Amino acid sequence: MTLAEWLTESLDGNLEKAFETSSLDAIAERRASSDVCPGELEYTPPECLTDDELIAAMSTLPCLPPPASSAAVIEAERAMGLSLPPLLRRLYLEVADGGVGPGRGIQGVPTPDAYQGTGIVFYYEVWTAGRNPLVPPGFVWLCRWGTAIWSLVDCRDPAGPMWIWDPIGPYPQSDPPDQADIGLDRSALTPQNMTLAEWLTEWLRGSFTRDFRPATLRALAARRGEVSA
Repeated sequence: MTLAEWLTESLDGNLEKAFETSSLDAIAERRASSDVCPGELEYTPPECLTDDELIAAMSTLPCLPPPASSAAVIEAERAMGLSLPPLLRRLYLEVADGGVGPGRGIQGVPTPDAYQGTGIVFYYEVWTAGRNPLVPPGFVWLCRWGTAIWSLVDCRDPAGPMWIWDPIGPYPQSDPPDQADIGLDRSALTPQNMTLAEWLTEWLRGSFTRDFRPATLRALAARRGEVSA
């Protein structure tokens, strides 16, 4: 970005929000990946798998970390003061303690030998329940995409609605485009328009392949919103 763009993002608060949850390298990578507009996506939502089908399908994946203990999950819920969505709880207890799912895989629950500074409790305490919370209470930082973008799950709803954290757009032009011109929500936190079960179904059905660009998440959310309307 240019100096003018850098100052504009800072005055809008976006740069600070992005730096809270990522690195300068990640911000630079995000800025270099232009958003996809909803109209450019050829997309039909896959039929959502049931919780049992999702657990069974994920349990057959290779090289999974071991599941979390019941005590570790209970302690994580106690530390955050919330109840995890039933499907996420089953995923931790029956499939793997993190490391499975799209992007870089979901964050795990803390264990005695876990690396300090990782896991859903750490990020919750820093960015959700910290002195300057970035998101409402109950939002758990679930999946880091690696380009200043995160997927969060809203634990206030048992279905686990998914949300996107993307505080800074690419804006490859000299002037940021008008939001209405591209049809994308540019707030830092925006709904993904899918539940945790739908999000995992998308992943298992191949929507989030190695070639998937996180900058497409906003367009995918917009298309899902159009389909459900």
